[in-house]
Amino acid sequence: MKILGKSTSEHFDSFYSEIVTQIGEQKFVPSRILGRGYYQFEEQGPEIGLRTDLSRPYFEHQVAHELVHVLQRKEGWPRGVTRHPEGSPIAELGTFLVSMVLDLNVEERLKAWSFDSSYILKEQYRNLKKAVLDQNIPSLGSCRWRKGVMMYANASLTQPANKWDELRKLFARRAPHIEIKGEELVSILKGNGWDTADQALASLIAVRNSIGLLGEHLGIVDGRTGRRI
Repeated sequence: MKILGKSTSEHFDSFYSEIVTQIGEQKFVPSRILGRGYYQFEEQGPEIGLRTDLSRPYFEHQVAHELVHVLQRKEGWPRGVTRHPEGSPIAELGTFLVSMVLDLNVEERLKAWSFDSSYILKEQYRNLKKAVLDQNIPSLGSCRWRKGVMMYANASLTQPANKWDELRKLFARRAPHIEIKGEELVSILKGNGWDTADQALASLIAVRNSIGLLGEHLGIVDGRTGRRI
């Protein structure tokens, strides 16, 4: 098959044939966000934005990743809501938080299909290393600090052991206030889990509260009941 003019492999086609029976055909468009793909629910229906600059193995992983997000939405997985305008620091933190937890589940599901996600891990490693070596280390409690501790926790759970050991040592030396809270988030995520919608909901609420976003009007919605927490 072809998606946005790019041919896909038989391996991907088998995955697509299976998941489309659960979620139906989807609308694909070139990504409007530089350097990343996305899934969002528009008034006219779901839309999947895709990077088209990736080689075929990476492109296929990206498509598969976003299709599992569509499945999560159909299954009633939690999502974030906020009174803050789109693009504001708090709204962006909420988006990052929900993506972090739901992505952990997405990648677990995709392991059975052996899609190549190494490009994401390499980009994450480069970006995090650059950030921690930056002279402008975020102050405790700031929005940049909150994002930093979530990035720390996410990398701890996803990076290869040798790469994470290098990053962890950099954080310990350069930004111990991020490392300490980041380790707390790792414990929260491992304790609550992300294998089910209930576990993801518990993780989202606990992480949100831990980094002080409850008072910033960031709500978590149970996708099965519509209840805002």
